[in-house]
Formats: sequence, structure tokens, C-alpha cells
Amino acid sequence: MELRRIVGEWPVLLARLTAAEVAGATSLARSCRPIEAERLWDGKLVVVLGCWHAAELERLGREPLRSQLEERLGKLLEEKIELVITRWPGGFLDERASEPRVAGETGASPAESNDGDLSNLEDADLSAPPDPLAGLPADAHAEAAKCESAIQRLFFATAYRRGLRLVCQYDVLIYRLDFADLSATVGAEVSGWDWHRRSQPGITPRDRELELGSEGWQVRWFAGAEVLDDVEGCVDVVEDLIAASSTLRSPEVYHDPRALRRAQQMRGYRRSGAATPSPEPSWEERDWEERDRDDAHRDERDD
Repeated sequence: MELRRIVGEWPVLLARLTAAEVAGATSLARSCRPIEAERLWDGKLVVVLGCWHAAELERLGREPLRSQLEERLGKLLEEKIELVITRWPGGFLDERASEPRVAGETGASPAESNDGDLSNLEDADLSAPPDPLAGLPADAHAEAAKCESAIQRLFFATAYRRGLRLVCQYDVLIYRLDFADLSATVGAEVSGWDWHRRSQPGITPRDRELELGSEGWQVRWFAGAEVLDDVEGCVDVVEDLIAASSTLRSPEVYHDPRALRRAQQMRGYRRSGAATPSPEPSWEERDWEERDRDDAHRDERDD
């Protein structure tokens, strides 16, 4: 996995950049960590850094500094890379410092204070990024420890706060789902940075969805950029799938053909993203008076 490689080499990369007195090296060391790495079809390696200090992010994102860092990191990695610097999944440290702490909250940032005072920000340990899991109980932290990236932890934390209890890194067939709801057989994958850009032939997320679908699983695949940009919307998609699956599995639905058909149609329209129409009841679903009228109309046409 490309991200594991970059994370493992990151301390050495920072040390070499700092020793060479490369512009921006200190800022990288103080407030950035790798959050994703993805190999594109043309061989280029996309390296995504998450920055948890707004001022540093603005500075590092300016040209020509970003391009210079991209070039130096590429030489150290002996790779042609594309460097993306974006916000940290746990938010900005200065934003988190302004939020009051909750009693008993875990994973709090060192720069946070009870009264929201920002005067200690300059003295805070900026090498400790804000935790996306801050405020969640110990059992959530234990499950999220299986996540492979900070972006995945952000997804898990958002889902947990919405009442979803997802299992992380769940094995199905030859695959390992990043997140799974076992009761609804609904899964979610959060991988890569922007896999929509891939155009090479081979196994794609859609192929996996079809293969897992044959085993009764509904799986949605999100790129890291999607989750970071709109994590609430991504969790909405999974929550809707779980709700639709639960409706289809309920005894009441199986005993009511109209409810079953509507639930199936709702799930189909959720998948396509199209507006959901009001379904017309089938002949079997209509009451006796409606059936008699239909029979009368047919008799008139036959005469």
C-alpha cells in the first residue's frame, strides 16, 4: 500500500529536507502528515499531506513553494510525484483550540483549553494533530484502531456520532471492507485520493461492487477527496442503504407486497440518484372497489 510506504518514510524524508534547509521543511514537520498516497495509471504517485494549522496550509499551498517541495520530495522518493496539501481530517488545531472541552472527552488536542483561550497556541505542540475520534468512547477508539488512514477515522467517527456501529476491516470473500454493517450487509470503502482519474483496465471499484453484490452485499466506494470534502454526505449514502436494507428485511414488508415493491423502488432510486416518483399500485395491491372498476373498464373495451 502506497500510503504505508510514505508514512513509514516520512520521518526520514523530513530529516533530509530539514538538513538540506529546504524552504518549508520546518512547516511540514510542525503541522503536516501523510493522509493518502495513490498510484495513477501513468505511474505518477499522488502524495497527499494533511495540515492542521490554517496559516501553515495557506503558506505551503502557495506557488512556487508547493512546486519546490513537490520536486524535492520526488527526488528523495526517486518518483515522479504530485504533491497535494490539504486540511487535516481532524480539523485545524487553532479551530479545535477555540472549542470548549467536554468533560471526560478523550483525544483532546494539546492546544485546547476549557475557556477557549487561544493565547497558548504558539506554545502548543503542533506536532500532535487533532484526533478525528476526539470525544468518542473507548470502544469506538478500539474499533477505529483498525482504520488505515486518518480519512478513514474521520468517516468512522462521523458515522459513529450518527448512531452507526460499523465494523472496520471486515473480510468478505477475497476482499476486506473498510467498513461493514453486518445486520444490513452494507459496506463502504474509503480508499485512494481520487480514483475517478484512473483509466487503466483491470479491477475497479465497480467490479468489486458487482462481485460482492452476488453475495448479498451492497458496497459503496468513496475516494479520500470525497470524504474529506463532504463526509456527512458520504455517511448519508451509507445510512440510506442501511435503512433501505432494514426495510426490505422487516417481516411487515414481506407480508405487504405494496410495501415491498415501494421499498425496492426506493432503493433503486437511491442508487441512481434520480428523483423518487410515487409508485402506482399494482392490480393485486388495489382494493376491491378499484379492481371492480378496472374489470368494468376491460369489459366495456371487450364489447
